[in-house]
Amino acid sequence: MTGKMKFKEAFAENENTITAPQSWEKYINLTAPEGSYYIKLDNSQYHLVSKDGTVQMKSNITLPEDLKHIEISSPEDFNKLLYNTQRTIEISRPSYLINDQEVEVTTVVKVFGEDIKHEKSKYYLIPRPFNPPFRLPFKFNEHEYSLLMEQIPYPSVKEVVFESIQDNIFHLKINVVEIYDKINISFTYNFSEAKSLSNIIEYEEMISDYAIGPVEIFGNKIEKTNVKEKENLLNVLEFYKKLYAISRFFDLDFDISQSIMQGDFITLQKIYYSFIENNYYYSEETVDDITLNFENNDNSSIEEMKLNNIAIMGYNKVSISLLNQEFNFTEQFVFKKSEFKNERSTEHGSAVTLNILDNKIQYKRLFIDVDPPSDFNDLIPKLDDAKAIEIV
Repeated sequence: MTGKMKFKEAFAENENTITAPQSWEKYINLTAPEGSYYIKLDNSQYHLVSKDGTVQMKSNITLPEDLKHIEISSPEDFNKLLYNTQRTIEISRPSYLINDQEVEVTTVVKVFGEDIKHEKSKYYLIPRPFNPPFRLPFKFNEHEYSLLMEQIPYPSVKEVVFESIQDNIFHLKINVVEIYDKINISFTYNFSEAKSLSNIIEYEEMISDYAIGPVEIFGNKIEKTNVKEKENLLNVLEFYKKLYAISRFFDLDFDISQSIMQGDFITLQKIYYSFIENNYYYSEETVDDITLNFENNDNSSIEEMKLNNIAIMGYNKVSISLLNQEFNFTEQFVFKKSEFKNERSTEHGSAVTLNILDNKIQYKRLFIDVDPPSDFNDLIPKLDDAKAIEIV
């Protein structure tokens, strides 16, 4: 393939330590072909160029296998492919044309103090590097944000690709199809890309604005029409906000690379309501009756149940997991009101079954160490503010 190129785009591997005197430069310029002259590359190496600063070079070029499927119709396409892929390609020993005169490589490259063995040299085509990263502004929900962008290698002569490079849960990818003047924009997010839980909290406003929308970039607004996606994103953001509060309360680090399971959503609510809000929680399931076991010497308690409607409170030891972090708690359960249903004898005493009255809801709360309430009547009003466990 033949094409014009700047002389520095092709070079031979060489090491030079000798400094050429000015007289030698004058000498080799006297031998330069008509319409050309030598320019100094380093202390002792010189390269022949035409007076317009360019050299035509001929060489056999073999593309790597993974680029051979790309259609190249001109030297410009080839230069674009090298640039877009940022690939360095080894070529055969080239021949040069300067002012339409063929010139040997031994004439093109001169090194003072050395007899260059060009048959052992290697030659490469090296593309110029991409431009440095740049900051691209955009808007979520009318609020302005930006990401640091850079061009990335992409095997095409018609399309270039830019991607964001910041440590951010958001990732922006832009494909520019030059021949059709077309731009494809892709905004994605991944919470596991965050460096830490606090890093997610830092981006709380940005995440919320993205969920609400619209997204505006290059002056074009993109409305978010997927209501379910919006709800899911806001639910996940709320999960991490509560998880952050729990991590600070217990002085724990959670592994946010873990996938969030439905059980994690439920466990998080239980811990958050119990320790962060100092509140009770409940599920929507109702309980019709409950059976309590009594020792033989608890007859007075059984008689009271037969005569009066009573509230019920008890405790269970529970082990629960949140993002693979294990917790051991005591779970208190409370029923507001119950009435006696029946009694039967057991090996160690009696089993009393009580019908659950009122709303039939079992209220619960987690404790590390449980102190019985001084007055049961003080407990019942707190249940009116209990939070329902939501199934997300």
